[in-house]
Amino acid sequence: FYVMEYLDGRVFWDPSLPDASGNDERAAIYDAMNTTLAALHDVDVDAVGLGDFGKPGSYFERQLARWAGQYRASETETIVDIDRLVAWLETHMPADDGRVSLVHGDYRLDNMIFALDAPKVIAVLDWELSTLGHPFADLAYQCMQWR
Repeated sequence: FYVMEYLDGRVFWDPSLPDASGNDERAAIYDAMNTTLAALHDVDVDAVGLGDFGKPGSYFERQLARWAGQYRASETETIVDIDRLVAWLETHMPADDGRVSLVHGDYRLDNMIFALDAPKVIAVLDWELSTLGHPFADLAYQCMQWR
């Protein structure tokens, strides 16, 4: 599904936020992003008609199977480090703790539109990977921009 309308705002492509007016604005931008993520994960999916938006359990196992399968389907040469990583993840998968929420699936700074005059998220973009899943996945994905 998608909902679309034009919004006039700012999109930040660099996670160091060189266009921010200073450290206070940088902190406020990330605070707004975190507040938005918490609100997303707090959505009552049944109340808004999304209770069947995805499989409710074993999110990390499903993600590993999906992405490892896509890698293998498009593999043109063996990348030993990827094979080792997939094997390690398969043997170190955390137990499913039962947490399920609406997850974005691609939650990062450049998938947000911020207000022109304030560090406020006015839109979250790029929802094609959204599903029901574990909220830690979005948090981890957000942190990856600092790798």
